[in-house]
Amino acid sequence: MSETIPVITESQLREWLMDPDVPDEQIAPYLMTAPREGRSFEPVIIPNPALVTPSAEEAAVLMSNVNRIARWRRAQAYKRKIENWTGPRLVSEGDSWFQYPILLRDVIDQLDEHYAIRSLGAAGDLISDMFAQDELIATIAAERPDAVVISGGGNDLLGDGRLAKALRPFDPALSPEQYLTPNFEDTLSEVIELYRDILHRVVRTFPGLPVFIHGYDHAIPERGKWLGRPMEKLGILDGALQRALVAQIVDRFYDALAKTLRAPSLAGQIELVDCRDLVQGAWHLSLIHISEPTRQEAIS
Repeated sequence: MSETIPVITESQLREWLMDPDVPDEQIAPYLMTAPREGRSFEPVIIPNPALVTPSAEEAAVLMSNVNRIARWRRAQAYKRKIENWTGPRLVSEGDSWFQYPILLRDVIDQLDEHYAIRSLGAAGDLISDMFAQDELIATIAAERPDAVVISGGGNDLLGDGRLAKALRPFDPALSPEQYLTPNFEDTLSEVIELYRDILHRVVRTFPGLPVFIHGYDHAIPERGKWLGRPMEKLGILDGALQRALVAQIVDRFYDALAKTLRAPSLAGQIELVDCRDLVQGAWHLSLIHISEPTRQEAIS
């Protein structure tokens, strides 16, 4: 017989969230994703009304940004871990593949079993956010990691309605390659330019430091709000065609990243991890098997 999960107050949930000693697994049943949309692929997470009774107003205010709280919890755990840590260290920067708050064990949670990881990631982050925030260089200098891992670009390419502008309306005469619009080409070029600038900053400042990046897996739309529904509005209803179009976008992203890494200034220090066809429907299993939780909808 399964154990009954007790009902708690929102104030109790607040206390748990602000206590790094309380594991995410204990907190997760008391949270859920909200039906409203967040920015890009950023999850909006709220208390589970079946298990959490409302209480103080300040608790509700705190609960408005679980993504930020989860990042703080991870930073506190890192500080404790490195006090007696003699193993390898990583610095990570990324989107929801690397930082999905509380509700599942994302890729950094799983890598943390083998590494001490200073995580800068946040679900929903764009490459442009990572470039503007400019935390990576200072954090690498402070932590002196053995390697850096970066996840980004998917939100920039497909989030906040960009997919609708990336594809032409349904036309049976078009091949998947022909569906991609000039708007997509422009966005891809912008993303790659920002990615290149971030990588050049790392390489110039820390020559020889290994950096690992990736280009996501072939997502399955499944009528989701980020991929499936925008395609349906364009008249693209066939599931096989939808999957082919997403695969085309992901493949183009990989090709662009691979071309960038062939530049002499980056060659040999940046490793592109190919995650395609590895998720197999389980998007939270390992470093190269991670995406938006429980749904194959998300690319980031």
